[in-house]
Order: sequence, then C-alpha cells, then structure tokens
Amino acid sequence: MVVYVHGAGNKPPRDDLKRAWDLDLFGQDKGDQTRMAHYADLLHARPGSTGADACTQEQAWPPWSWPPTRPKRPLARPRPVRRPTCWPD
Repeated sequence: MVVYVHGAGNKPPRDDLKRAWDLDLFGQDKGDQTRMAHYADLLHARPGSTGADACTQEQAWPPWSWPPTRPKRPLARPRPVRRPTCWPD
C-alpha cells in the first residue's frame, strides 16, 4: 500500500488528488492500493483545482544542484555513536 501525503498548500478534493497522483506515478487509478492523507480541507475554506504542477522539475531543485550529481569531495565520515554507560536490563 502507498500512502500519499500532500504539502500545506490548497489542494483539490481527496479523491481527485489521489486519482491524479495515481495517474502520475503509475499510469492508472490504483484503487484501494493507494491512500491519500488529505488535510487541505482543514486549512483552506475552498478546495484547489487539479492542474499542472506549480513548477518544473528543474525549478524544484536549487540551481546549484541540478542536474543531481555526485559530490565533488567525499562526504564527511560519520561520528561514532556514543553508547550510554549503562543499559536498562
């Protein structure tokens, strides 16, 4: 099962948004295999409309990171996890 969670902006009604996301991701309505965690109706008096995305993929990424590439230098080595001195039994 896939659960979609939308952003805080105004969105279309739950069923319309779920169907649009199903079509965008899977090319078909997935029925009971997907769910929409929808809360736009709690934040906005009237639902938004289903339409084209607000921006292109290039606009969604910061300009310095598009297209995504490997880092030019190695990532910092993570610090070791410090364990507590005593563990509960």
